[in-house]
Amino acid sequence: MLDLTEMVRDRVNVPKALKIVGDELIAVKELKIAIPYRFFNRKLASLGETITTTVVFAVIVGNTWDLMMVPAMLSLTPEDTTVEVIDDEDFMVLSFGRGAVVSPNVNMIRSDQVAWEIYDGFYGSGYKPWYVWYDEYSKLLALAGKYSGINLSPNNLPHELTVAQIARDSKDRTLAYRLSLRRGYVAGTTQEPYITPLQSVLFGANNLSTQLVGAYLRDGILTAMTYPSTKSEPIEELLRS
Repeated sequence: MLDLTEMVRDRVNVPKALKIVGDELIAVKELKIAIPYRFFNRKLASLGETITTTVVFAVIVGNTWDLMMVPAMLSLTPEDTTVEVIDDEDFMVLSFGRGAVVSPNVNMIRSDQVAWEIYDGFYGSGYKPWYVWYDEYSKLLALAGKYSGINLSPNNLPHELTVAQIARDSKDRTLAYRLSLRRGYVAGTTQEPYITPLQSVLFGANNLSTQLVGAYLRDGILTAMTYPSTKSEPIEELLRS
C-alpha cells in the first residue's frame, strides 16, 4: 500500500525517468505506474498480451511521483503487476526495472471514442483521482479533444466552466469550490475539491424547477427536500405565470 503522506510530487525529475528511444519508451530508472482499477471497467484500459490504457496515470519513482496526461491509448509491458490500495481506491500498479521497455510503441492512434470515455469516466461520473490536481482537471477534456481529433472547443473556457460547476468544497458539497477559496488555489497545498457527477441533480441543480424536471425525479425530489432553494429563478417565475 502506497502512503501518499510520504510521497511528494516532482515535476522535474520524475519525467526524466522515462526516455523515448526510437519508437520505444524506456525506463531510465526503476519506476512504477499506477492505473485506477476502475479504468478497466470503463473502457479506459484493457488487459491482453499487453496492458493498454489511457495515458492519465501516475508515474512513481521512489517516494516521488508525477502525472502523465496524454488522453490516448498506450500499450504497456510491465515486468510485474500488483493491485494496491491508494487513497482508499484500488489501483493496478505496474513495475518496471531500469532499462525495461515501458511501451514498445509510443505512436498512438487517434480515436474519437477516447474523448467520450474521458468525459464519461471523469466528468460524467464525478471522478478525480488523487494524482490529477484541480488546475489540471479542466485540461483533461481539452487534451482529449486534441488527441482524439475532435474539435470540442476553440479554447479551454467551456471546460473550465464545466469544472467550476462540478467542483465542490470537500466539506460542503452544496458550496462551489471556487467560492470556498478565500486565498485562491495553490497547487499541491490547497485542499482538493470534491467532484460531483455532471449529470447528477443532487448538487448540480440550484432551483426547484431544475431539481424536479428531468430523468432523475427521485434524486431531484430528494435534493429539493434536503436543500430547498432560497430564491426563485426566472424560469420558475415564467412557469408559474
